[in-house]
Amino acid sequence: MPKSLYLMMAIGQKTFKPKTQSRCIFCSGKNLTKQHILPQWLGREFKDLDESHTIETTELEFKNATAILTSKIRTFNGPYGSRKIKNVCGYCNGGWMSRLETRCKPIIISLLNNDWLTLDAKSCRDLSAWIMMTTIMQEYTQIASKAITPEDRGYLKENLEPSATWEIWIARSQVINRGQKIIHAGVAVIDVEDIREWSSKEIGANTQSTIIWLQRVVFYARSKHSSEIQLGTLPLINEKFCKIWPLAEGAEIILDKDDMSLHEIQSIVEWFMETKEGY
Repeated sequence: MPKSLYLMMAIGQKTFKPKTQSRCIFCSGKNLTKQHILPQWLGREFKDLDESHTIETTELEFKNATAILTSKIRTFNGPYGSRKIKNVCGYCNGGWMSRLETRCKPIIISLLNNDWLTLDAKSCRDLSAWIMMTTIMQEYTQIASKAITPEDRGYLKENLEPSATWEIWIARSQVINRGQKIIHAGVAVIDVEDIREWSSKEIGANTQSTIIWLQRVVFYARSKHSSEIQLGTLPLINEKFCKIWPLAEGAEIILDKDDMSLHEIQSIVEWFMETKEGY
């Protein structure tokens, strides 16, 4: 099997540029409403929220068949949970999305209160669906690196669970994050020998990785367009993370892994925010 090159996707000369959103990303309905990326009740569970938040994006350009990456950091007023995006209709926003948040609220609050507990299969399913929904909403703040397919979004709406191409883990940090942090990377995974051919085409991300860090709780989610795409192994995934999706029917997860240090969390962020070779 040939090696693959992982390329961070964002706005650049040769990158995929979607049209402005005019219909609901879940059902294609009209009459779009603004939706918080993170629910308002979640913000009330935090103390000493950051007064501002930053979003870092990576721009990709091709010059002479060479991929050139540059990072840009933008600062916004208010905590991350104050961000809204207008991409879902009132029917979805006030319907299945609201019901999913209501089901997950006691689970998330227990985790935030450091009640490190056992999650049964239903709780893992609901929590994974909420993480997927949050990841989708976050992705539309970096629309040029959008990687989640319409089929995946429709599957979530109809089944209230992630599709088979998603993997989701949970871990706990030693340090408390002051506020709410989401780090998202849309990535194009292509064969190294095809890089020259790809450099002359419009390209789009076909896999994504997302970290959601809420106080001492760290979620990691990734997805890909096809089961044939081979992804690298996240550092510390076996030592520090508990996998909550996919999960065998009737199984339960005991959240008993050691807490992660700030250095370990930063190393994970750096790992998937870089251009790298996978196998």
